[in-house]
Amino acid sequence: MQLLFSELIGMPVIEPHNRRPVATVRDVIIDPEKKGKVVGFILGKNRALAAMDVERLGNALYIGDADNIVPPEDLLRLQAIQQMQVHLIGARVIGETTGIYLGRVIDYSIDTKQMQLSSISVAKLFLFLKFQEKIISAHKIVEIRKETIIVKELETIQTKEEAVAPSSAIVV
Repeated sequence: MQLLFSELIGMPVIEPHNRRPVATVRDVIIDPEKKGKVVGFILGKNRALAAMDVERLGNALYIGDADNIVPPEDLLRLQAIQQMQVHLIGARVIGETTGIYLGRVIDYSIDTKQMQLSSISVAKLFLFLKFQEKIISAHKIVEIRKETIIVKELETIQTKEEAVAPSSAIVV
């Protein structure tokens, strides 16, 4: 199943025996060195949850035990990635060989079974307007840097409208 970052933010974190939310998702931490592997989640009130402690991810984030929610400092890899200050949302996306500016990341999707980045949604922005929206597969990502994502050159760029249309369009 695919979930968008915009759908994950504010999602409740629920224990199986307690139907009330124990926290809400505030951010998703993605490892730039492992090509988009989800390492963990930042929850409200300065708490964190390792991705391996997630039992199921759907309309809520289900965990086995609330004791798995810890301060971010207790998860070493998560803390190291946070210190790199790599954020996908708002990052500039640039072609690898030509250096062509493709836009900024406005959203991204995560494969909930693999806990892996599956695609990024990119658009050029002018004030509050978005145009030339594209969906780029995570397989096309060459490198994730602090404020920039380098992607393989796109011979065919799929617009967001083509991705939604029931055609046989391929995500690049």
